[in-house]
Amino acid sequence: LIAQRCEHLTAYQDAALARRYEQGLAAIRALGDERLTRTVAIQYARLLAPKDEFEVARLFADESFHRQLAETFSGDYRLAFHFAPPWLARLGTDGRPRKVRFGPWMLPVLKGLARLRGLRGSWLDPFRRGAERALDQQLLADYEADLRLIAGSSDAPARLGLADWPAEVRGFGPVRANAAAAAAIVRQEARAALMA
Repeated sequence: LIAQRCEHLTAYQDAALARRYEQGLAAIRALGDERLTRTVAIQYARLLAPKDEFEVARLFADESFHRQLAETFSGDYRLAFHFAPPWLARLGTDGRPRKVRFGPWMLPVLKGLARLRGLRGSWLDPFRRGAERALDQQLLADYEADLRLIAGSSDAPARLGLADWPAEVRGFGPVRANAAAAAAIVRQEARAALMA
């Protein structure tokens, strides 16, 4: 499980991110609780590699995606991409951004963006100031703080409860923001239980 997540994190960003993951897990693994280690291994990797613009581009640019298309469809087909870029998408009646359709000309743009994933988080990252990116960074910082708290505790059930709160965070945009708000409540309760 950990080896698979390290491979994914390396593809997502680089080997340094995979090392950060392994180092963050080291103190948890030292506790000798396999269920806790598995939970942290899953949730920590999710928070280190949220599905952002660079990752979506990488997944669409990946050759395995194109092989799957060729194996699934035959004849003359065209790709269409549905995205909600903040500078183009308008809000729908439900308050959520409406997706915009892009034609197959978007594929080379996505391939280029995928090659630029090394810019993620740097001052050259065009998406760094977005609300979603700020939320992802806060969730990760919270979890890394929780890992330090977990590593210093001997209360196995409470440790597991605190390790699993990121499972509540799913979706994108407003859906993710709402899920993060609900997860924050779960986190606070789990922290209180662990420190009691």
